[in-house]
Amino acid sequence: MHYQITEGNIISFEKWLRNEERSTGTIEKYLRDIRAFCRFLAGESGRTRQHVTCEKMTEMPHEKEA
Repeated sequence: MHYQITEGNIISFEKWLRNEERSTGTIEKYLRDIRAFCRFLAGESGRTRQHVTCEKMTEMPHEKEA
């Protein structure tokens, strides 16, 4: 099974963080970390990924239905 993080997912997460009134610094760090992780998974970081697995992914809090 493949999972994909799109720019749209990241934007949606950013909107959720803003709605939750997270600080600007926190939002910037979270988004920076997510994008760095995406580059890592895509093999663009220059680091090796020998044991990266996802056994189970759950819904993000901002994606849950009300």
